[in-house]
Amino acid sequence: MNRTDGLRLKALLKVECTFNVKRCDFHPHYHLVAEGAPAAEALRRRWLAETKGASAKAQDVRPCSADEIKELFKYFTKLTTGGKPIDATALDVIFCAMRGLRTFQPIGFTAPVTKEGDDDTGDIRGTVGTRAPRPELGAALWVWQQQAADWVNDQTGDVLSGYEPSTRFRAFVDSLSPDATASRAEYGGRI
Repeated sequence: MNRTDGLRLKALLKVECTFNVKRCDFHPHYHLVAEGAPAAEALRRRWLAETKGASAKAQDVRPCSADEIKELFKYFTKLTTGGKPIDATALDVIFCAMRGLRTFQPIGFTAPVTKEGDDDTGDIRGTVGTRAPRPELGAALWVWQQQAADWVNDQTGDVLSGYEPSTRFRAFVDSLSPDATASRAEYGGRI
């Protein structure tokens, strides 16, 4: 674009994948925030020319507000649709497909580099609890208790946050149980 259109593309690309409950299929797609309307229009024109099956109707180019940019950073998949939780097995397929992928990619600029050790992709399975100081209770081992929906002090039984989930949220958490009716094979090969 710089050479042929005289436009420098400066953008942020985001990968997202959603699940359509009614059709029982996956929708991997990109969101892209570009600096300047001319660059965005040139990119759309090139995308349509290079991508077989791409529809001009699906390529939304419009000014982007600060709120819309914040929305871009919220998730790479939705956990609910139409107010109902998405089946845990479908989410597992998305999480497995997205694992190790770069969900954000700067284009035309260099993103800040994180310090070594800031990587949060480590394995957390097998963790018994989290040590968390609480001044009024002293240092304690806090263990997650699903029934309490909170971290519980393993010695005193005190809860850490006192959070009371809504009935709707509890139903969502229950839908994530291993007893979910759909199997992973049901969604195999659809992403």
